[in-house]
Amino acid sequence: MQTRRATAVKDLEDKLRATLKELETTKNLCAQLLQEREDSEVEVKNVVDKNTVLKNDLAELHIQHMDLLDQHNHLQQVLSSFHECSDTHELTLRRIQELELELKEAHNTISQLEVTKHSEQAVETQSLFTKLVGSTHAVCSPAVTIDLTGDDTITQCPQILSKNKIKKYVKLNKIIRKSRLALKKQIKLKNCIKLRKDRINLVQQLHSCSLELDHCRHMYDLDTQYLNDRLQAKESLLTEISSKYEDSQNQLSERIMLDQMSSHFNLNHIFHDHQFGFSKGRCTTDAGVRLVTQILEAWENSQNALGVFCDLSKAFDCVDHNTLICKLNHYGIRGKALKLVLSYLSDRQQKVDINGSTSSGSLVKMGVPQGSILGPFLFLAYINDLPYMMSDLADVILFADDTSLIFKINRKEM
Repeated sequence: MQTRRATAVKDLEDKLRATLKELETTKNLCAQLLQEREDSEVEVKNVVDKNTVLKNDLAELHIQHMDLLDQHNHLQQVLSSFHECSDTHELTLRRIQELELELKEAHNTISQLEVTKHSEQAVETQSLFTKLVGSTHAVCSPAVTIDLTGDDTITQCPQILSKNKIKKYVKLNKIIRKSRLALKKQIKLKNCIKLRKDRINLVQQLHSCSLELDHCRHMYDLDTQYLNDRLQAKESLLTEISSKYEDSQNQLSERIMLDQMSSHFNLNHIFHDHQFGFSKGRCTTDAGVRLVTQILEAWENSQNALGVFCDLSKAFDCVDHNTLICKLNHYGIRGKALKLVLSYLSDRQQKVDINGSTSSGSLVKMGVPQGSILGPFLFLAYINDLPYMMSDLADVILFADDTSLIFKINRKEM
């Protein structure tokens, strides 16, 4: 009997020692859990600070977006002014061509006038010669005679002109005609020289204008290319900023929706207490502690614990939209909020992009967007009723889609 008692006492002591070790282990685990909880709180605080920084970045992006819009408008005005300069340049070229045509017409008019003047002078000289020849047998009146020599003295014409006189007048007439022709040629030559000089000057001016015009065209092309490059760069930057701005707006909208729905679920204690995934203040350590606690309770109650660990394949892609909407309606998300969630899930397309080539895309009728802000919350709402369905059969521990089923079986029944 004493041996049995000693053995029982020894077994009891061993059990007590094991229990003490387990208590120390549990104490250390609790301290570790407390430390992890503090770390989680710090991490949540960091996330909140990061969210504030993102909001500030979003405001700065909005300001940059407005500045880029102003620069875009300024570049458009500069480009329109360049187009106006180009139109003015074309009008100047047309005006130069018109002036050249007018100069050519003026030259033709001067030539015609000179020919007309020469013909009139020839007719006048011929009529004078005819008068002189016809007056050989006539009597000259005492009137003043025509001075062909250019002498200022006025002489009285003799009554009868002799042949020598006629010859003298004819010679004088020839000399005068030659002198006039030489004078006309000299004047014409001077005019031609002047016209040639004017023409040379006009040609030089036209050449310089052409060179300046080519230079202006070249500079215009360079400026236009530079402005187009800057405009494309600004447009691409504007597109990128607009895309980031839209993404930020969408993320901000999702964050607002998540805060509102999370507040509703937490206030009404809708999420099951055994769900540890994507929950504020909970982590994988909490799920592990819950699992160990269930096993220890089974051991203390002389039960065996049988664990079944499930992991859903492509869990986020298995969410049926209609079922999710019905569950959200059951949990109190109704009216405009429910329509907003339905709009968030509807008309989504998935596409494949390979080296810049994008497929036509197909409509997504199941699943929640992965990598989004609302996706994990919607999945938790979708899978929230699973522990209630298994409460009579096993203890359920959830971390998002990772499901642990703990079946407790009495040892006598085995």
